[in-house]
Amino acid sequence: MVDLTSFGMILWQILGDWIFSLGLLFTGIVWGVYLGWYHYLTVGWEERVNREREAIKKLKDCTERQNAPWSGLGRRENSMIVMGSIFVVAAFTILAGAATGGTLSKGIAIAAPLVYCIWLLTIQLSTRVMNDSDVEMRLIAEGKDETAGVLRRLYGKGHGNTWLIRFRRNHWLAYVPILWFSALYLIMR
Repeated sequence: MVDLTSFGMILWQILGDWIFSLGLLFTGIVWGVYLGWYHYLTVGWEERVNREREAIKKLKDCTERQNAPWSGLGRRENSMIVMGSIFVVAAFTILAGAATGGTLSKGIAIAAPLVYCIWLLTIQLSTRVMNDSDVEMRLIAEGKDETAGVLRRLYGKGHGNTWLIRFRRNHWLAYVPILWFSALYLIMR
């Protein structure tokens, strides 16, 4: 039987105090900023949508649904998923390049989490807030018992109401610790 304290000590020696501490610190900062900005921006946009409630209700009479403000929701979501996949691959490719060694490998290693975090906090976060605003507008225009209302009751608001939906809506955050720990390991080796 393996003693867990011995395993923990070996792991601690392999990773090093600095890598573990800095990895947790940077991951915590990125997660905190992302979740904090998401909450702040969502509340602000929800208030803006509610100020436009009467104008949005008039859109309900529009016979051409493709002209509704929320009609681009699916395209925006697909674009964000494709772009996110590109940034994930790009970040790990940068790390792989840094792992090969060379004189600039330490400087290159830190670029991986930085590039990914910039994308996460600008493009992904703004797209998510825009999608949430579109759902709010659609709820107002359709009424509570239409498609958007059913979807809201099934999936929940914000981060979702089940663990699977919470993970789905926040899965981009799962790459942050992997990138930070890997980059810090390459820098400190």
